[in-house]
Amino acid sequence: MRSCALFVDVENIAYFLKPRISSDLIASVCDSVRKLRTHLQSEHDLSCIVQSAYGDFERLESGFLRSFFLMGIETHNVVGTDHKNAADMGLCIEAMRTLYTRTEIDTFVLMAGDRDYIPLVQHLRQSGRSLLVCSFRATTSGDLLNLVEERHFIDTFQFLSDEDQLAVSAYTPPSSEPVVLAPPVPLGQSGDLPQPRKRATKRMLAIDDENTLIALQVLFDDKFKGKREVWLKPYLYELQKPLGHLAEYERKALLGNLEDAGAIEVEKRDGGENYYSVILINWDHPSVQKYFPG
Repeated sequence: MRSCALFVDVENIAYFLKPRISSDLIASVCDSVRKLRTHLQSEHDLSCIVQSAYGDFERLESGFLRSFFLMGIETHNVVGTDHKNAADMGLCIEAMRTLYTRTEIDTFVLMAGDRDYIPLVQHLRQSGRSLLVCSFRATTSGDLLNLVEERHFIDTFQFLSDEDQLAVSAYTPPSSEPVVLAPPVPLGQSGDLPQPRKRATKRMLAIDDENTLIALQVLFDDKFKGKREVWLKPYLYELQKPLGHLAEYERKALLGNLEDAGAIEVEKRDGGENYYSVILINWDHPSVQKYFPG
């Protein structure tokens, strides 16, 4: 049996499950980790000789530390903020230390799915180590999944109890309040492009896909608010924040969805030495008027 190192981002699992299940959160998280270890042994012939869990345990429910201790998993408390999971930093540092000090370990298992782990995955691969990523598919970064490849991905969902699986499958995220916008500012004011606004002329179709609606909402976030036209590159960069679990090509496909629905039009402009593209919003589109009145 080969040796492996298991690194668990506790916040990654706990914050996904917390709004979705009514059962004991600590028991559900720990049971998932326990079943993963059994899966590694039976399906991959791997024995976890290094086991570490990372999270801001002062913010998480009390009892995690004791439960992980009884499972033989070393815990590392990292201080996060309201907006940032700090477990990834501590996990990456410890994984690198293990890489260079425990040469007998040839496989690393990450129980996490954030995009922030991509540099670590790349370095482990370049160092000749095998890698498995275990996470909930729904929240796993599309870019990370493409890098790891499907055959090295394990869906945490399979390790949930039947009750929790039903709860997760039935969960509907709460709808966000629509953003109320001020009317577009007149041409010539700060933030405007010199060209006049244009409207899409294609037929207009209602948008009901959740990710496509999120892509539409980003056009009205504070960064672009009040602008008549949105530059494409900054928009695609901002789109990574709410939709980082999607691959880049999947995020670009959402832009195509918006064009097909007639909500936007992407126009290429001649900038002299280089071309650039801008997004023109169709303010007459029913989804724009419904969700983003102004």
